[in-house]
Amino acid sequence: MNPSELKKALETGQIGKQAYIERMFEQHQQLFHYADLIDGSDVESIQIGQGEVRVRFAWPPIELVAPRGEMRAAPVEAVNFGSYEQYEFAIVEKLVHSLPGGSPVLVDIGGNVGFYSIGLKKLHPNLRIHAFEPIPATADQFERNAIINNCNDVSLHRHGLSDVPGEARFFVHRHMSVAASQQNILEDEEIEEVVCQLVRLDDMREDLGGPVDFIKCDVEGAELFAFRGAASIIEQDQPVVFSEMLRKWSAKFDYHPNDIIAFFKDRGYQCHGLGKEGARPVDAVTESTIETNFVFLHTEKHEGIRLHS
Repeated sequence: MNPSELKKALETGQIGKQAYIERMFEQHQQLFHYADLIDGSDVESIQIGQGEVRVRFAWPPIELVAPRGEMRAAPVEAVNFGSYEQYEFAIVEKLVHSLPGGSPVLVDIGGNVGFYSIGLKKLHPNLRIHAFEPIPATADQFERNAIINNCNDVSLHRHGLSDVPGEARFFVHRHMSVAASQQNILEDEEIEEVVCQLVRLDDMREDLGGPVDFIKCDVEGAELFAFRGAASIIEQDQPVVFSEMLRKWSAKFDYHPNDIIAFFKDRGYQCHGLGKEGARPVDAVTESTIETNFVFLHTEKHEGIRLHS
């Protein structure tokens, strides 16, 4: 029995007080096991509140709710592995730091529970962030995390971005909403279908409050369509772009990551792959390419940005 069931058993007389104390003692040992697990990691603490568990990161200095039933949400991944996308976030934060002064505009396409948007907002309060998350339950988690971290001025848009506006079917795994996609990329029995709204970023120009300086995009294979729907903004504003590109996911949408590289090359951009050993220019993704995250820099506007050592 779990702790709640044990307490109920005590209250209903199924077990006695001493037996309850002894069995709860065994349960409480798990708390110390978690303390040992996160020792020396990027997880500063795991906080148990009434009906809610939160994970506090050492860097970025944020707290995120661990969604009940989720096995791969950012806070859960951080507890499991000691950190969450630490290298990728560091690159993005460095790039955001290099943006012009004032109040840069950042668009987070695929905001999920808010790790990037909230983390960047805490480190750069001057950022104007527009996050797009179409899955209702995930958007609820994003909103909750924004409140917890006092980031109420992060603009959350509860729809996705693509090149064709309208309704779209999303496939959402019951325990891995991080892999929600317009294609059934996981091909798992635990998939549920959710209908969400899509818009074009170009059609939201007036809502963004100024030119876009940075785009982060991670939408499980549909990245090309999000960029096509933002073609005018990309051409006019020439933002720094950080994007995931996986061959296995893009294949589900009948295109190749090289189509994204070509899209940006036509607009004056150079692609850079991000690996644990650093960044490198990438002209084409091949079968030997190991990177899954990439940065696109405009060859003229961003010539002063140095990704490579």
